[in-house]
Amino acid sequence: MNQKLQSLLNGVEEDVTILSLSAAFLYHELLNVNWLGFYCMKKDYLTLGPFQGLPACIKIPLGKGACGRVAQSKAPLIIPDVRLEANYIACHTETQSELVLPILVKHELFAVLDIDSLSLNRFNEQDQMHLMACCHTIATALQKNQMKS
Repeated sequence: MNQKLQSLLNGVEEDVTILSLSAAFLYHELLNVNWLGFYCMKKDYLTLGPFQGLPACIKIPLGKGACGRVAQSKAPLIIPDVRLEANYIACHTETQSELVLPILVKHELFAVLDIDSLSLNRFNEQDQMHLMACCHTIATALQKNQMKS
């Protein structure tokens, strides 16, 4: 999957296009996913970026919900059952589990990749490892753009 993503992003020169292509590609490659998208870092909050699925939360404060926690810690997070999370932000009430991964460009948080599923325990450490490789590919493409500007 990561090799296909690398090929897809090769030569793409716009950040929004990189994120849009990545969201569409990953959404259609992954099984049992009901929402997949990016929340991009702004001054002190995350804002909705390119995504696949139903409309979602637009603005997330740092530290709030799974995405806000990952933005603050810069560490991946697997939530096997979102109903057990006291700090959870429910953009879609049907979501049962979630995986959130940081996108770091030059060691700074650029965005988080948020992936939701209708199934409990959908994501595991192997998913996290494979998708972190994809996040690295996305970050590399974004960094190349920053070097050109």
